[in-house]
Amino acid sequence: MFPIPIDRKVFLEVMHRLVTERHLRPIIDSTVTLDAVQEAYAYVASGQKTGNVVLKLTP
Repeated sequence: MFPIPIDRKVFLEVMHRLVTERHLRPIIDSTVTLDAVQEAYAYVASGQKTGNVVLKLTP
């Protein structure tokens, strides 16, 4: 759990370092389009996901 950052620039620099050095790696379960957001929400609510569900917004 991350606290709300007071200094966003410092926070982003720290996060960048952690990701670059591979100390922090997000786990992506799936990526869905806006058309499938209802199904994605139901999937997340079911408790079956193993990582984050990413919503892909395309113009």
